[in-house]
Amino acid sequence: MKSLKIIILTLSGFLFFTSCLEDNGNFTSYPANAAVVTSFETYPGVLFISTSYGVFAANELKGKYNVGDCLYCSFKINYDSQPSRYYQTASEIKNIQDSPLNESGIVMLPHNSDSNVSYIDTASVDSILAIQFLNNYSSPYVDNHLFLSIGQIASNNQEYEYKLVSYPDSCDLEKIPYLYICAKKTNTSSAAVKETYRTQVFDMLSFVNEYKKDKEIKFYLKYKVGVDGNGNNIYQSATSSPIIIVLESDTE
Repeated sequence: MKSLKIIILTLSGFLFFTSCLEDNGNFTSYPANAAVVTSFETYPGVLFISTSYGVFAANELKGKYNVGDCLYCSFKINYDSQPSRYYQTASEIKNIQDSPLNESGIVMLPHNSDSNVSYIDTASVDSILAIQFLNNYSSPYVDNHLFLSIGQIASNNQEYEYKLVSYPDSCDLEKIPYLYICAKKTNTSSAAVKETYRTQVFDMLSFVNEYKKDKEIKFYLKYKVGVDGNGNNIYQSATSSPIIIVLESDTE
């Protein structure tokens, strides 16, 4: 299990302690946050969730989710009902999404520059209203997975393919790379549209291994906001300063 954290300099910061959480009696309630279902050879047959608050056993997920599934869930730790002295067990796990978010996003690395540039510039990339980093209690980066809430004007049954796209020369003067989040429709919908937010998950391991330096990775996240007078896509940065992921152990 890799230990890591994320810093977004333009935000007030994410909380990595539990003193502000609801703690009534002998249990602690954790608000909705990013989680990855995992397991350990040391504890065969036990499912765990790795979250920004720590790693907890989650056997009530058996039969519903599998190792590798990504959730955005709330849960409780009841200290009076712990079946093992070696780890804490979560209960009342409530996934905010209707289904696991595993592999809902694709990361395109800069090995084919022309292809990636073409993908970013194509007119079929839809505009995005805003990028939300979930909530102030949750790191959006857990076990090499980046969790993002993407706001768009779309119908409920409109389906998208989301990709994070980079290419070699796309960086600032300090050589910090840009990642472009691109949304493309994959079906046709005539239903009424409204402002909607959807949580997407991106496996960042390959990108981190490509760009990590001194046990951290820096990048800017850009998204399309419209087109200019010549029909070219206009992208803006989700933050004014780079996103910094600090890797507290080697990522391999």
